[in-house]
Amino acid sequence: FFFFFTGQDEVIFKQYLFTKKGWSDPTGRMTLIPKDEGYGLMRSLLQNRIVGLGWQPTDAEINKINRFRREKRPAYRHEASAIKINGSVAKRNLKYGEAPFDVSFEYGASKEGYWSVEHMLLQLEDCLDCLEAIFPWIHHVFLTDHSCGHDRRRNDALPRPLSIGGSQTMVFPAADVADPAVDGPYWMHESERQKYMLDIKGKKTLVKALTKPECIALLQQHGLPTDGLASALKARLKAAGLPVTQVHIEYNTIEKDVDDIIEGWAGKAKGKRQVLWERRMLSSICFERAWF
Repeated sequence: FFFFFTGQDEVIFKQYLFTKKGWSDPTGRMTLIPKDEGYGLMRSLLQNRIVGLGWQPTDAEINKINRFRREKRPAYRHEASAIKINGSVAKRNLKYGEAPFDVSFEYGASKEGYWSVEHMLLQLEDCLDCLEAIFPWIHHVFLTDHSCGHDRRRNDALPRPLSIGGSQTMVFPAADVADPAVDGPYWMHESERQKYMLDIKGKKTLVKALTKPECIALLQQHGLPTDGLASALKARLKAAGLPVTQVHIEYNTIEKDVDDIIEGWAGKAKGKRQVLWERRMLSSICFERAWF
C-alpha cells in the first residue's frame, strides 16, 4: 500500500473587495463606491500529486465511482451533517462533469447560506469515495485548513477556560429521575443535595462561621476525627472539601413575601469542574464554601 496526502484549502472572492478607491475625472466626479462587499463566491479545493488541483473525473470514472458508492458506501458516515445539508443520509449519484474536488458556494444569508463544517465533511467523504474507487491500492490522508471547523468539538467535550458553572450542554438529571444519593454537585453532602435539588423561593440572608459543636457534628457525619481546637477542626473540614460557614435562608411565608429564587441543581448545567471530577480528571479541590 502507498500513502498519499491530499491537501485542502478554501478561498473567497468578493465582488467589491478592491473598490475602496476609484478614478475621478478632472472635475472630481467619480463612480459611487458600494458600501457592501457585493456578490460572494467561495471555493473549496483539494489537490494531490496523483490528480492535481480540483480533479474532475472522466465520465467512465464517474460511472465507476457511482457503482462503488452504491455497492460499498450508499450512505454518508456523518449522518447529522448529511441530514442537515441534503435532508437524507443517502448518497446521490455524481453527475457527469461534476468535480467534488472543486466545490463552489454562493455564500450569504440570501444565497446558499454559509459554508460550515457540515459542508466540509460531506465534500471530504465524496472525495474519498472518488479516490478509493479509482485508486483502491492507495491509502489517503487529508490535510485540511478549514476555519469553520476550529470551533467544533465532541458533544461531551469541555469548553475552555476551566471555571465553575458557565454555559454547558452537560446537565444534572432532571428532578423526576435525580437521586441525591448519587447525583448532584460533588462538593455537597447528601443532605445538601437533597435540600437543594429543586428551586427554593427564598433568599440567603446570613453567613456565619460554624461553631465548634457544629464542626464536630459535621466531621462525625463524614466519619472524620473530631479532636483538637476549633481552628484544627475547620482546617480538617477544608481539607475534606467540607464547608466552614453556614448560610441561613429567609423563606417565602404569608407574613413576608420573598421574590428571590435559589436555583436547585436538578436539570441544571453541571459546570466544568463537576464534569472533570466525574471523569476522575480532577482531585478534590479544597476551597471555602458555605454550608447551606
